[in-house]
Amino acid sequence: APKLLTELGATVFAIGVKPNGRNINEGCGATATKTLQREVRRRRAHAGLALDGDADRALICDERGRLLDGDALIAAAAARQLRRGVLRGGKVAVTVMSNYGLLSYLRKLGVSAVITPVGDRHVTEAIEKEGLSLGGENSGHIVFRDFAPTGDGILTGLQILAAWRESGKPMSALGRLYKPTPQTLKALHVKGKPPLEMMKRTLAEISAAGKRLMGRGRVFVRYSGTEPVLRILVEGPAKGENLKIANAIAKIYQAETGTVEEKHR
Repeated sequence: APKLLTELGATVFAIGVKPNGRNINEGCGATATKTLQREVRRRRAHAGLALDGDADRALICDERGRLLDGDALIAAAAARQLRRGVLRGGKVAVTVMSNYGLLSYLRKLGVSAVITPVGDRHVTEAIEKEGLSLGGENSGHIVFRDFAPTGDGILTGLQILAAWRESGKPMSALGRLYKPTPQTLKALHVKGKPPLEMMKRTLAEISAAGKRLMGRGRVFVRYSGTEPVLRILVEGPAKGENLKIANAIAKIYQAETGTVEEKHR
């Protein structure tokens, strides 16, 4: 990445680029961005680009060292593709964990969101099925299908840097395309995973919460695919209201299943 960016005319200050086989992602890259953010401020750089260990995803920080997550990058990429007339299908594939603020922004652009389960495989499948040009996750794994069939961190960096240069504004402007909706994520340890569609009281509480937040946010409840955990995600303009809704859903679920052990995140 440093060589490519230098050849394209950028002044590059490379950090975390001396792997020894044991230090991959160690205090650097897309999984640990604080060093990058600090260095951008120190160098007074226009932006910072972080790749993960296998370089299939990327995150960017602006000139102030503030992080632009995958949702922010998808917003910038979608707006650019739409403006250039290359956003195929007028749709973007995102996962259920993408922020409600992003979904609202896409709607304002006239762009539909194809929502998939969490995982780059599901995003890729949706892109292929729908014939789309763009999709991704808030982790920074983004697929630009016109150039590659899977996520590529360097490609993502180049596309977002191009959007930034074309805008004529600071990188921070791309991070302000939409206002992220506050999120509350509550996790409950479960003894088993009874189908949620069979739990009438829990479903009724989820439905009532969804109606309460209609047009302002959303509620998403699912079991973890790898842990004995029920995840309750509530997005809405007020953190206090979000927590109250998440707690109410958790309480009803516990009453129906007898679950008592709880953890928060």
